[in-house]
Amino acid sequence: MNYQTSLIELSDKNDVRDKFLGALLDLMETKPYTEISIKEICCVAGLSRRTFYNNFTQKNDLLDHLAEDLVLGFHVTDDYSGIHHIFAYWYELRNIVSLLIENNLWDSISYKISKIYTPLLAERNWNNLLGNYVDNKDYFFSFIDAGISRLIYIWHADNFTKTPNELAGLVEQILDKTFLKKQS
Repeated sequence: MNYQTSLIELSDKNDVRDKFLGALLDLMETKPYTEISIKEICCVAGLSRRTFYNNFTQKNDLLDHLAEDLVLGFHVTDDYSGIHHIFAYWYELRNIVSLLIENNLWDSISYKISKIYTPLLAERNWNNLLGNYVDNKDYFFSFIDAGISRLIYIWHADNFTKTPNELAGLVEQILDKTFLKKQS
């Protein structure tokens, strides 16, 4: 798959940083992240090492850039439908998710995404959802992030056979107050 092309939807196709990122993802199709060199990334991107170092200090900086692109893509497409949108977004990017999981990078990317995205959620009315617990929304975000991250691991292991709506429905059922009440 050509990730340089697929990342266009997430970011600016003329951004050299995205060309390096696309090259890294393309290389990860055939080689583990830990074995990929900056020289190889530059070669696949068709850009010089000087250009790389003008934009990044190390290969891991590409992962920070990926997290930023993923947040930007999610935020731009966020239709405020909540859980449904989250799973639909990750389903569309399941090839990237798979590369990250297979290279043991999903946890760090998920954490970076959470740190970038959480401040963007301030515009929502959290009092309606959290009520008296609104001062503890960081705990809420952490709980949701960890749960969704684990579900994505399982979804990947299951080859994404469940639909985004099925997973969203499950999460909504779990979060529904009636589920948490003691069953008679």
